[in-house]
Amino acid sequence: MSTSLRLFVGVPLPGAARAAAADAAAPWRDVAPRLKWVDPGLYHLTLRFLGDCTPAQEGALRDALAPALAALPPVDLRLGAALRLPSGRGARVLALACAEGVPALSAVAREVEAVCRRLGHAPETRPFKAHLTLARARQGESLPPALTGALDAPPQPAWRASEVLLFESVLRPGGPEYRRRQSFPLGGDAATRKDGSTA
Repeated sequence: MSTSLRLFVGVPLPGAARAAAADAAAPWRDVAPRLKWVDPGLYHLTLRFLGDCTPAQEGALRDALAPALAALPPVDLRLGAALRLPSGRGARVLALACAEGVPALSAVAREVEAVCRRLGHAPETRPFKAHLTLARARQGESLPPALTGALDAPPQPAWRASEVLLFESVLRPGGPEYRRRQSFPLGGDAATRKDGSTA
Protein backbone atom coordinates (compact mmCIF):
# COMPACT_ATOMS: atom_id res chain seq x y z
CA MET A 1 0.00 0.00 0.00
CA SER A 2 1.41 3.38 -1.00
CA THR A 3 2.05 5.94 1.71
CA SER A 4 2.57 8.82 -0.70
CA LEU A 5 0.40 11.92 -0.49
CA ARG A 6 -0.69 13.98 -3.51
CA LEU A 7 -0.07 17.50 -2.22
CA PHE A 8 -0.54 21.08 -3.35
CA VAL A 9 -0.37 24.51 -1.74
CA GLY A 10 -3.22 26.97 -2.20
CA VAL A 11 -5.29 29.85 -0.89
CA PRO A 12 -8.89 29.06 0.18
CA LEU A 13 -11.88 31.24 -0.69
CA PRO A 14 -14.32 32.51 1.95
CA GLY A 15 -18.00 31.71 1.51
CA ALA A 16 -19.03 34.95 -0.19
CA ALA A 17 -16.27 34.77 -2.81
CA ARG A 18 -16.96 31.10 -3.43
CA ALA A 19 -20.70 31.70 -3.91
CA ALA A 20 -20.11 34.64 -6.26
CA ALA A 21 -17.71 32.61 -8.39
CA ALA A 22 -20.24 29.77 -8.58
CA ASP A 23 -22.91 32.26 -9.68
CA ALA A 24 -20.59 33.51 -12.42
CA ALA A 25 -20.01 29.96 -13.64
CA ALA A 26 -23.68 28.94 -13.63
CA PRO A 27 -24.67 30.26 -17.10
CA TRP A 28 -21.48 28.87 -18.64
CA ARG A 29 -22.26 25.45 -17.20
CA ASP A 30 -25.54 25.52 -19.14
CA VAL A 31 -23.83 26.11 -22.49
CA ALA A 32 -20.91 23.71 -21.89
CA PRO A 33 -22.21 20.79 -19.79
CA ARG A 34 -19.56 18.41 -21.16
CA LEU A 35 -16.72 20.21 -19.38
CA LYS A 36 -15.46 18.87 -16.07
CA TRP A 37 -16.78 21.57 -13.75
CA VAL A 38 -15.08 22.11 -10.40
CA ASP A 39 -17.33 21.70 -7.37
CA PRO A 40 -17.59 25.17 -5.72
CA GLY A 41 -16.74 23.53 -2.42
CA LEU A 42 -13.27 22.84 -3.85
CA TYR A 43 -12.58 26.37 -5.13
CA HIS A 44 -9.11 27.67 -4.28
CA LEU A 45 -6.19 29.56 -5.81
CA THR A 46 -3.33 27.16 -6.47
CA LEU A 47 0.13 28.43 -5.53
CA ARG A 48 2.13 25.26 -6.16
CA PHE A 49 1.23 21.70 -7.14
CA LEU A 50 3.70 19.17 -5.75
CA GLY A 51 2.22 15.81 -6.66
CA ASP A 52 3.20 12.64 -4.82
CA CYS A 53 5.17 13.26 -1.63
CA THR A 54 6.33 10.98 1.17
CA PRO A 55 5.32 11.68 4.78
CA ALA A 56 8.90 12.83 5.40
CA GLN A 57 8.67 15.31 2.53
CA GLU A 58 5.37 16.58 3.89
CA GLY A 59 6.93 17.11 7.31
CA ALA A 60 9.80 19.06 5.79
CA LEU A 61 7.31 21.21 3.87
CA ARG A 62 5.33 21.97 7.02
CA ASP A 63 8.46 22.95 8.92
CA ALA A 64 9.80 25.18 6.13
CA LEU A 65 6.59 26.84 4.96
CA ALA A 66 5.45 27.98 8.41
CA PRO A 67 8.23 30.55 9.08
CA ALA A 68 8.52 31.56 5.41
CA LEU A 69 4.83 32.44 5.10
CA ALA A 70 4.61 34.01 8.56
CA ALA A 71 7.02 36.65 7.28
CA LEU A 72 4.60 37.73 4.53
CA PRO A 73 1.51 39.94 5.06
CA PRO A 74 -2.09 38.93 4.33
CA VAL A 75 -3.22 39.56 0.75
CA ASP A 76 -6.30 41.53 -0.33
CA LEU A 77 -7.84 39.71 -3.31
CA ARG A 78 -10.71 39.99 -5.72
CA LEU A 79 -11.58 37.83 -8.72
CA GLY A 80 -12.49 39.42 -12.02
CA ALA A 81 -12.80 38.55 -15.70
CA ALA A 82 -13.13 35.15 -17.32
CA LEU A 83 -9.85 33.63 -18.45
CA ARG A 84 -9.00 30.83 -20.88
CA LEU A 85 -5.83 28.81 -20.36
CA PRO A 86 -3.62 28.50 -22.20
CA SER A 87 -4.34 31.71 -24.07
CA GLY A 88 -5.16 31.51 -27.75
CA ARG A 89 -6.57 28.56 -29.66
CA GLY A 90 -6.75 25.20 -27.96
CA ALA A 91 -7.57 26.54 -24.49
CA ARG A 92 -8.55 23.72 -22.13
CA VAL A 93 -9.26 25.55 -18.85
CA LEU A 94 -11.93 28.12 -18.02
CA ALA A 95 -11.08 30.29 -15.03
CA LEU A 96 -11.60 33.61 -13.31
CA ALA A 97 -8.53 35.82 -13.25
CA CYS A 98 -7.50 37.71 -10.14
CA ALA A 99 -8.39 41.37 -10.63
CA GLU A 100 -6.78 42.63 -7.42
CA GLY A 101 -3.89 41.44 -5.28
CA VAL A 102 -1.85 39.80 -8.06
CA PRO A 103 1.57 41.29 -7.12
CA ALA A 104 1.18 40.33 -3.46
CA LEU A 105 -0.14 36.86 -4.27
CA SER A 106 2.70 36.35 -6.75
CA ALA A 107 5.16 37.17 -3.97
CA VAL A 108 3.58 34.46 -1.83
CA ALA A 109 3.81 32.00 -4.72
CA ARG A 110 7.49 32.87 -5.24
CA GLU A 111 8.20 32.18 -1.57
CA VAL A 112 6.42 28.82 -1.75
CA GLU A 113 8.40 27.97 -4.89
CA ALA A 114 11.67 28.93 -3.20
CA VAL A 115 10.87 26.67 -0.24
CA CYS A 116 10.01 23.77 -2.56
CA ARG A 117 13.26 24.15 -4.48
CA ARG A 118 15.33 24.30 -1.29
CA LEU A 119 13.74 21.03 -0.23
CA GLY A 120 14.70 19.36 -3.50
CA HIS A 121 11.41 19.42 -5.39
CA ALA A 122 11.66 19.82 -9.14
CA PRO A 123 11.30 23.49 -10.18
CA GLU A 124 7.95 24.66 -11.51
CA THR A 125 8.55 25.51 -15.18
CA ARG A 126 5.29 27.34 -15.85
CA PRO A 127 5.01 31.00 -14.81
CA PHE A 128 2.59 31.64 -11.96
CA LYS A 129 -0.81 33.00 -13.08
CA ALA A 130 -3.26 33.93 -10.33
CA HIS A 131 -6.63 32.39 -11.20
CA LEU A 132 -9.52 30.28 -9.97
CA THR A 133 -10.17 27.22 -12.13
CA LEU A 134 -13.87 26.76 -12.92
CA ALA A 135 -13.78 23.95 -15.49
CA ARG A 136 -11.48 21.78 -17.59
CA ALA A 137 -11.99 20.21 -20.99
CA ARG A 138 -11.88 16.44 -21.20
CA GLN A 139 -8.77 14.61 -22.38
CA GLY A 140 -8.02 15.42 -26.00
CA GLU A 141 -10.60 18.21 -26.18
CA SER A 142 -10.57 22.00 -25.83
CA LEU A 143 -13.11 24.55 -24.65
CA PRO A 144 -16.21 24.47 -26.90
CA PRO A 145 -16.97 27.28 -29.38
CA ALA A 146 -19.73 28.54 -27.08
CA LEU A 147 -17.03 29.61 -24.64
CA THR A 148 -14.65 31.24 -27.11
CA GLY A 149 -16.46 34.57 -27.33
CA ALA A 150 -16.65 37.32 -24.75
CA LEU A 151 -17.59 36.06 -21.29
CA ASP A 152 -18.80 38.65 -18.84
CA ALA A 153 -18.44 37.80 -15.16
CA PRO A 154 -20.57 39.69 -12.63
CA PRO A 155 -18.69 41.81 -10.06
CA GLN A 156 -16.88 39.67 -7.51
CA PRO A 157 -16.43 40.49 -3.79
CA ALA A 158 -13.06 41.33 -2.28
CA TRP A 159 -11.58 39.40 0.63
CA ARG A 160 -8.43 39.27 2.72
CA ALA A 161 -6.46 36.04 2.44
CA SER A 162 -4.83 35.53 5.82
CA GLU A 163 -3.78 31.90 5.44
CA VAL A 164 -2.22 29.48 2.98
CA LEU A 165 -3.15 25.81 3.12
CA LEU A 166 -1.31 22.60 2.39
CA PHE A 167 -3.87 20.30 0.77
CA GLU A 168 -3.95 16.60 0.01
CA SER A 169 -5.79 15.73 -3.19
CA VAL A 170 -7.43 12.31 -2.99
CA LEU A 171 -8.61 11.06 -6.39
CA ARG A 172 -12.08 9.48 -6.35
CA PRO A 173 -14.22 8.06 -9.19
CA GLY A 174 -16.71 10.89 -8.70
CA GLY A 175 -14.07 13.61 -8.56
CA PRO A 176 -11.20 14.68 -6.27
CA GLU A 177 -11.48 15.24 -2.54
CA TYR A 178 -9.30 17.93 -0.95
CA ARG A 179 -8.15 17.47 2.62
CA ARG A 180 -6.53 20.21 4.69
CA ARG A 181 -3.17 19.05 5.99
CA GLN A 182 -1.86 22.30 7.49
CA SER A 183 -2.78 25.98 7.73
CA PHE A 184 -0.01 28.60 7.54
CA PRO A 185 -1.06 32.09 8.70
CA LEU A 186 0.26 34.97 6.63
CA GLY A 187 1.78 37.54 8.95
CA GLY A 188 2.18 34.98 11.71
CA ASP A 189 -0.26 34.07 14.45
CA ALA A 190 -1.43 37.69 14.68
CA ALA A 191 -2.89 37.56 11.17
CA THR A 192 -6.58 38.49 11.17
CA ARG A 193 -8.73 35.72 9.69
CA LYS A 194 -11.29 37.95 7.98
CA ASP A 195 -14.54 36.20 6.95
CA GLY A 196 -13.51 33.00 8.75
CA SER A 197 -11.70 31.70 5.67
CA THR A 198 -12.42 28.07 4.84
CA ALA A 199 -11.45 25.83 1.99
